[in-house]
Amino acid sequence: MTPTDALSTIARIPKGRMMTVRLLEKELRLDRTFATAAARAKISESMAKTWARDLFIRKSDLAAETPQARVARLSAWAVALGTLARHDEADACERDA
Repeated sequence: MTPTDALSTIARIPKGRMMTVRLLEKELRLDRTFATAAARAKISESMAKTWARDLFIRKSDLAAETPQARVARLSAWAVALGTLARHDEADACERDA
């Protein structure tokens, strides 16, 4: 996902919720079910699936993702968040990258 691709997708996610997306991603990376990951992120399962679909977060991809690919994805998210003036969320993504 390029920063341009991420921009339109992230713009649809409510401000302040990218930290929730990051928690969802972490739980899915740990091979949790969507129901469990959503409950831990305190969102509905349908919202979790929607955000995962929109941001191309797939459990199989997370399991196979290289550290370089993860850095590239998080960096694209950080650029998109910065462009949207969501600097706290962008900083968090940069720290994780």
